[in-house]
Amino acid sequence: MALSARRLPSVHPSEAVTPPAPRQVPEDARRKQPTHKAKALAGHPGNTPSAGGGTFVSDVLSKTLADMVQRSFGGGGEWHAPLMKMVEHLSTDQALWRPAPERTCIWEIVRHLNFWREHLLARVKGRPVPDWRAHNWTLPERTDDEAWRAELEKLRAVNDELVAWLKERPAAELLAADEQGEPGELTWVLGIMLHDSYHVGQIATLRALMGLPSVEG
Repeated sequence: MALSARRLPSVHPSEAVTPPAPRQVPEDARRKQPTHKAKALAGHPGNTPSAGGGTFVSDVLSKTLADMVQRSFGGGGEWHAPLMKMVEHLSTDQALWRPAPERTCIWEIVRHLNFWREHLLARVKGRPVPDWRAHNWTLPERTDDEAWRAELEKLRAVNDELVAWLKERPAAELLAADEQGEPGELTWVLGIMLHDSYHVGQIATLRALMGLPSVEG
Protein backbone atom coordinates (compact mmCIF):
# COMPACT_ATOMS: atom_id res chain seq x y z
CA MET A 1 0.00 0.00 0.00
CA ALA A 2 1.49 3.35 -1.01
CA LEU A 3 1.94 5.90 1.73
CA SER A 4 0.64 9.37 0.83
CA ALA A 5 2.64 12.40 1.83
CA ARG A 6 1.19 14.25 4.80
CA ARG A 7 0.41 17.90 4.13
CA LEU A 8 1.72 20.24 6.77
CA PRO A 9 -0.28 23.38 7.63
CA SER A 10 1.13 26.50 6.05
CA VAL A 11 2.23 29.35 8.32
CA HIS A 12 1.66 32.95 7.30
CA PRO A 13 4.74 35.14 7.75
CA SER A 14 2.87 37.22 10.30
CA GLU A 15 2.31 34.10 12.42
CA ALA A 16 5.89 32.86 12.35
CA VAL A 17 7.76 32.93 15.64
CA THR A 18 11.16 34.57 15.54
CA PRO A 19 13.57 33.09 18.07
CA PRO A 20 15.08 35.61 20.46
CA ALA A 21 18.60 36.79 19.73
CA PRO A 22 21.20 34.98 21.83
CA ARG A 23 22.36 36.87 24.91
CA GLN A 24 25.80 38.35 24.36
CA VAL A 25 28.33 37.37 27.01
CA PRO A 26 31.60 39.30 27.22
CA GLU A 27 34.65 37.29 26.18
CA ASP A 28 36.33 37.57 29.58
CA ALA A 29 33.15 36.37 31.32
CA ARG A 30 32.94 33.33 29.02
CA ARG A 31 36.48 32.39 29.96
CA LYS A 32 35.79 32.65 33.68
CA GLN A 33 32.41 30.91 33.91
CA PRO A 34 32.50 27.06 33.90
CA THR A 35 29.57 25.29 32.29
CA HIS A 36 26.88 23.61 34.40
CA LYS A 37 28.16 20.24 33.17
CA ALA A 38 31.72 21.03 34.26
CA LYS A 39 30.47 22.19 37.68
CA ALA A 40 28.49 18.98 38.17
CA LEU A 41 31.42 16.78 37.20
CA ALA A 42 33.89 18.68 39.31
CA GLY A 43 31.63 18.43 42.35
CA HIS A 44 31.11 14.66 42.11
CA PRO A 45 33.06 12.75 44.80
CA GLY A 46 34.16 10.17 42.25
CA ASN A 47 35.93 12.69 40.03
CA THR A 48 39.51 13.83 40.29
CA PRO A 49 41.41 16.38 38.18
CA SER A 50 43.53 14.93 35.41
CA ALA A 51 47.10 15.97 34.66
CA GLY A 52 45.86 18.17 31.84
CA GLY A 53 43.63 20.17 34.15
CA GLY A 54 40.36 18.62 32.95
CA THR A 55 37.92 16.44 34.86
CA PHE A 56 38.38 12.70 35.02
CA VAL A 57 35.27 10.63 35.61
CA SER A 58 36.03 7.56 37.72
CA ASP A 59 32.99 5.65 38.89
CA VAL A 60 30.24 7.50 36.98
CA LEU A 61 31.11 6.06 33.56
CA SER A 62 31.36 2.45 34.73
CA LYS A 63 28.14 2.53 36.74
CA THR A 64 26.23 4.28 33.95
CA LEU A 65 27.30 1.71 31.37
CA ALA A 66 26.45 -1.15 33.73
CA ASP A 67 23.01 0.36 34.37
CA MET A 68 22.30 0.82 30.67
CA VAL A 69 23.35 -2.74 29.83
CA GLN A 70 21.17 -4.13 32.61
CA ARG A 71 18.13 -2.03 31.67
CA SER A 72 18.45 -3.03 28.03
CA PHE A 73 18.59 -6.65 29.12
CA GLY A 74 16.16 -6.89 32.02
CA GLY A 75 13.83 -3.89 31.82
CA GLY A 76 13.45 -0.33 32.97
CA GLY A 77 15.06 1.23 29.93
CA GLU A 78 13.54 3.87 27.68
CA TRP A 79 14.77 2.83 24.24
CA HIS A 80 13.41 -0.64 23.46
CA ALA A 81 11.80 -3.65 25.08
CA PRO A 82 14.27 -5.67 27.16
CA LEU A 83 16.05 -8.59 25.54
CA MET A 84 15.28 -11.15 28.26
CA LYS A 85 11.56 -10.39 28.27
CA MET A 86 11.54 -10.90 24.51
CA VAL A 87 12.77 -14.49 24.74
CA GLU A 88 12.25 -15.95 28.22
CA HIS A 89 8.69 -17.24 27.64
CA LEU A 90 9.16 -18.52 24.10
CA SER A 91 8.64 -22.21 23.46
CA THR A 92 11.30 -24.26 21.73
CA ASP A 93 9.23 -24.31 18.54
CA GLN A 94 8.92 -20.53 18.62
CA ALA A 95 12.65 -20.13 19.21
CA LEU A 96 13.31 -22.30 16.14
CA TRP A 97 10.68 -20.73 13.87
CA ARG A 98 11.90 -19.14 10.62
CA PRO A 99 9.94 -16.88 8.27
CA ALA A 100 11.78 -18.56 5.37
CA PRO A 101 14.26 -21.45 5.16
CA GLU A 102 17.26 -19.16 4.63
CA ARG A 103 16.41 -16.77 7.46
CA THR A 104 17.71 -16.92 11.02
CA CYS A 105 15.60 -18.00 13.98
CA ILE A 106 15.48 -16.47 17.48
CA TRP A 107 17.53 -19.29 18.96
CA GLU A 108 20.37 -18.54 16.55
CA ILE A 109 20.18 -14.86 17.44
CA VAL A 110 20.37 -15.62 21.15
CA ARG A 111 23.44 -17.80 20.60
CA HIS A 112 24.95 -15.05 18.44
CA LEU A 113 24.42 -12.51 21.25
CA ASN A 114 25.89 -14.89 23.83
CA PHE A 115 28.91 -15.46 21.61
CA TRP A 116 29.83 -11.80 21.17
CA ARG A 117 29.27 -10.95 24.82
CA GLU A 118 31.56 -13.84 25.77
CA HIS A 119 34.01 -12.63 23.13
CA LEU A 120 34.14 -9.21 24.83
CA LEU A 121 34.55 -10.71 28.30
CA ALA A 122 37.34 -12.98 27.08
CA ARG A 123 39.23 -9.99 25.67
CA VAL A 124 38.95 -7.84 28.79
CA LYS A 125 39.60 -10.68 31.25
CA GLY A 126 42.52 -12.24 29.44
CA ARG A 127 40.78 -15.50 28.60
CA PRO A 128 41.18 -17.35 25.29
CA VAL A 129 39.16 -15.45 22.70
CA PRO A 130 36.72 -17.68 20.76
CA ASP A 131 37.07 -17.88 17.00
CA TRP A 132 34.18 -15.97 15.48
CA ARG A 133 34.51 -17.89 12.21
CA ALA A 134 33.80 -21.21 13.93
CA HIS A 135 31.27 -20.17 16.61
CA ASN A 136 29.04 -17.41 15.41
CA TRP A 137 25.70 -18.27 13.77
CA THR A 138 25.04 -21.81 14.94
CA LEU A 139 22.50 -24.05 16.64
CA PRO A 140 23.45 -26.66 19.25
CA GLU A 141 23.49 -30.34 18.42
CA ARG A 142 20.32 -30.80 20.49
CA THR A 143 17.40 -28.43 19.96
CA ASP A 144 14.98 -29.69 22.58
CA ASP A 145 13.30 -27.92 25.49
CA GLU A 146 16.16 -28.61 27.89
CA ALA A 147 18.73 -27.16 25.50
CA TRP A 148 16.64 -24.02 24.94
CA ARG A 149 16.28 -23.47 28.68
CA ALA A 150 20.05 -23.91 29.06
CA GLU A 151 20.60 -21.30 26.35
CA LEU A 152 18.45 -18.81 28.24
CA GLU A 153 20.28 -19.52 31.50
CA LYS A 154 23.56 -18.87 29.72
CA LEU A 155 22.15 -15.59 28.41
CA ARG A 156 21.38 -14.52 31.99
CA ALA A 157 24.75 -15.67 33.32
CA VAL A 158 26.75 -13.88 30.62
CA ASN A 159 24.79 -10.68 31.20
CA ASP A 160 25.37 -10.89 34.96
CA GLU A 161 29.10 -11.31 34.37
CA LEU A 162 29.21 -8.36 31.96
CA VAL A 163 27.30 -6.05 34.32
CA ALA A 164 29.43 -7.08 37.32
CA TRP A 165 32.63 -6.42 35.37
CA LEU A 166 31.42 -3.01 34.23
CA LYS A 167 30.46 -1.92 37.75
CA GLU A 168 33.99 -2.53 38.99
CA ARG A 169 35.94 -1.40 35.92
CA PRO A 170 37.85 1.87 36.46
CA ALA A 171 37.11 4.54 33.89
CA ALA A 172 40.84 4.84 33.18
CA GLU A 173 40.83 1.24 31.92
CA LEU A 174 37.66 1.74 29.87
CA LEU A 175 39.08 4.86 28.22
CA ALA A 176 42.59 3.56 27.61
CA ALA A 177 43.74 2.76 24.07
CA ASP A 178 44.70 -0.78 23.12
CA GLU A 179 48.15 -2.03 22.10
CA GLN A 180 47.76 -0.54 18.61
CA GLY A 181 46.74 2.85 19.96
CA GLU A 182 43.13 2.32 18.92
CA PRO A 183 40.08 2.92 21.15
CA GLY A 184 39.79 -0.04 23.50
CA GLU A 185 37.30 -1.27 26.06
CA LEU A 186 34.80 1.58 25.92
CA THR A 187 34.45 1.17 22.17
CA TRP A 188 33.94 -2.59 22.57
CA VAL A 189 31.26 -2.09 25.24
CA LEU A 190 29.40 0.53 23.21
CA GLY A 191 29.62 -1.77 20.19
CA ILE A 192 28.06 -4.62 22.16
CA MET A 193 25.25 -2.34 23.31
CA LEU A 194 24.48 -1.26 19.73
CA HIS A 195 24.76 -4.87 18.57
CA ASP A 196 22.29 -6.02 21.25
CA SER A 197 19.79 -3.30 20.30
CA TYR A 198 19.96 -4.21 16.62
CA HIS A 199 19.19 -7.86 17.33
CA VAL A 200 16.45 -7.03 19.85
CA GLY A 201 14.69 -5.32 16.95
CA GLN A 202 15.22 -8.44 14.86
CA ILE A 203 13.69 -10.60 17.60
CA ALA A 204 10.74 -8.21 17.91
CA THR A 205 10.12 -8.55 14.16
CA LEU A 206 10.19 -12.35 14.34
CA ARG A 207 7.78 -12.30 17.28
CA ALA A 208 5.41 -10.07 15.29
CA LEU A 209 5.58 -12.36 12.28
CA MET A 210 4.58 -15.26 14.56
CA GLY A 211 1.60 -13.25 15.80
CA LEU A 212 2.97 -12.88 19.32
CA PRO A 213 2.08 -9.81 21.42
CA SER A 214 4.52 -6.95 21.78
CA VAL A 215 6.69 -6.79 24.89
CA GLU A 216 6.72 -3.74 27.13
CA GLY A 217 9.80 -2.49 28.93
